[in-house]
Amino acid sequence: MGIEALRRARDLARRGNAYNPGIRASVELAQHLFRRNQTEEAHQILFEARTTAANSAPELEGLVLHEIGRMFRHIGRREEADQYAEEALALWTRQGDRVGVATAHWALGFLRLESGELQTAESHFQAAIEAFEEVRDGQAPALHSLLGLVALERGALDQAEEILGSSMDWCRQTGALNYLAEDLLVIGLVTLLQGRHGECLAHLSSSDKLYEQLHDKGHHLETRVMMAMALALTGDWRAAKRQLKQCESEEDFTFLPEQATLQSVANALIDLKSEASEAASRAIDLVASLNQSGRRTTFVARAAVKLLAQASKT
Repeated sequence: MGIEALRRARDLARRGNAYNPGIRASVELAQHLFRRNQTEEAHQILFEARTTAANSAPELEGLVLHEIGRMFRHIGRREEADQYAEEALALWTRQGDRVGVATAHWALGFLRLESGELQTAESHFQAAIEAFEEVRDGQAPALHSLLGLVALERGALDQAEEILGSSMDWCRQTGALNYLAEDLLVIGLVTLLQGRHGECLAHLSSSDKLYEQLHDKGHHLETRVMMAMALALTGDWRAAKRQLKQCESEEDFTFLPEQATLQSVANALIDLKSEASEAASRAIDLVASLNQSGRRTTFVARAAVKLLAQASKT
């Protein structure tokens, strides 16, 4: 549903005191608004939904807490994100909701991953996998790919590739296209960092097609920006430039998480490979600036910065 349809669904549920459908519509509406950078309204809707859930639908309060934390995480407010993720974990634990517990550990794992606490991140991801396996949730095998992300962040690229390969086999067998699309994106980053540019392009192209099929515009654009970087590193900087310009022309490009980082790194790689004047020194300065300004908020952006650091040294 679109934004206005979701507003109507929420308002209709409110008038009929249908708390559960109203809260779910509020969460989905907030997600849509957040993707359009209407952050303040999205948070206001979620805070109202939390009050309603606490008073009238406690089984949904954890969902709302999780969503508030997720939004804080994506705008870089990690302290608040951590607070709400911990609240969600505590609530779902008291309620005996094992799927909720797994979801909270998943969120906390990403927060620790982003702050560089890789051992703690791995522990949270393991706890998420165990909770899903305990309730025989069909998603459990795909979540092993989260351990591949930890390996990627550690620089253990061979280990990451092995984990992701197993996860992709499961995804193909079960038709879990959403998980397969992400696994292909991550293994594309792994092979890109290994200098296997042709394999990387094949993985990213497959991921891109799946995201397009799934109508996931954000990840579709993110993947295509990474494809531009891979094209630049193959030496085909003109194709890379065309690819990046196509991404920049998309309406949703400005809403991409870490858009400025990805755009600046892609342009720096294109400059390097086109042998633009002083491209190497500018790339080194950009890497230093990005590292000084704090840890990037997405694993794709962090991989992109590592990639530029590698390329600027060769």
